[in-house]
Amino acid sequence: MSILKAALLSVTLQLIIFIIIRRLFPSGIIFYQGLLTALIVSCLHASIAIHQRGFETGVPEALLGFFMGYSFFFTIPTTVDRAYSVKFLQALNARGEMQSQEIKSWFAEHFLEDGAVEKRLSEQEATGTIIQTSTGTYVLTIKGQTLARLFDLSCRMFNCQSRIPSTSPDQS
Repeated sequence: MSILKAALLSVTLQLIIFIIIRRLFPSGIIFYQGLLTALIVSCLHASIAIHQRGFETGVPEALLGFFMGYSFFFTIPTTVDRAYSVKFLQALNARGEMQSQEIKSWFAEHFLEDGAVEKRLSEQEATGTIIQTSTGTYVLTIKGQTLARLFDLSCRMFNCQSRIPSTSPDQS
């Protein structure tokens, strides 16, 4: 079996397992569920392939399968779950047409109504980038500060500056 065919088989198995995981645990964080699935399947793939075909073939097969799975999970399910552009296209498809003001209202209403703020807060707490203080405010952890700096650097490097103001209206 070629390395590519073995990697595609691994990705297919990752996808099947991921679908089962999402059916059993729909409230989990999609990206991390996909990443963990890719990692576990790829480790199993590596151990079987190394035993059957040797290290020189088994490791590249498993690595290619892992990176293909990672690319898929990061690109498709995570984007579909998180991107309001995708949700907007689905809404526009269902309605047929919308005026500009309707679109603006739709975004404002559905972002809040769908619990998008709560979802993002719980995801960030789960990943350890923010914590809620005893007064109910949220602050970045050291990990969160590091990640925010990396995002700032990436935005400057790739010329995709964030439109987030550095201070809130209350602080200016």
